[in-house]
Amino acid sequence: MQRGTQTPHPNMRILDLLTWRCRVAAEEHIVALLQPESSTLRAVTCRLQRLQQRGLIQRERVVVSVLTVQRPLVNWRPRMPEPNHDANAWQLQCRWTTIAVTSCLVIWATNQAARLHGGCGGRLRQPLQVQHDLGLASAFIGRLELKPSQATRWLGEDVLRRQHGLGPGRKAADAAIVDGNGRVEKVIEFGGMHYSAERLRRLHHYCRRNRLAYELW
Repeated sequence: MQRGTQTPHPNMRILDLLTWRCRVAAEEHIVALLQPESSTLRAVTCRLQRLQQRGLIQRERVVVSVLTVQRPLVNWRPRMPEPNHDANAWQLQCRWTTIAVTSCLVIWATNQAARLHGGCGGRLRQPLQVQHDLGLASAFIGRLELKPSQATRWLGEDVLRRQHGLGPGRKAADAAIVDGNGRVEKVIEFGGMHYSAERLRRLHHYCRRNRLAYELW
């Protein structure tokens, strides 16, 4: 979806989020996305019900930990010093200890939505993957608030995998900021519950070799 002179219709913004930016979202992410219009939970729920009736989204309640993030833990660019991966891995793991498991209504786009609006349709994955994907949706909302002009340049993992021809078993970034030609400018990674220091080192060394900036949320 290209950003024009007018703000896109709320339904289009929801479908853009779920087909191009993130695999899944929670209702609170949709509320934050649509501020200030249609931003009450009741209004969002009614809008989502209508989209589901049209076969464009699915919703299901799952029990997960939902982590809200507002800014990246690491914002690295080439020629900057290497981050302290041990300290960052500790912070990533510790933040989950204060998050309670809760019942959450998860929303994702259908294949029909992807056919109509581009991007990728989704499916509900296993709980730990859903938990990670909800964290990434929170990171998108956080980045949207920090730099709203980059909203349409954020591409989710499934879109990146398709556009860059990554086959099975090859890991794409959780998300990326791309330029006008679709080339990756910045890698986005959301730190899951079990991210080790070694995993963060591999991310850093990959980005350093390829001269890519990255954000760790």
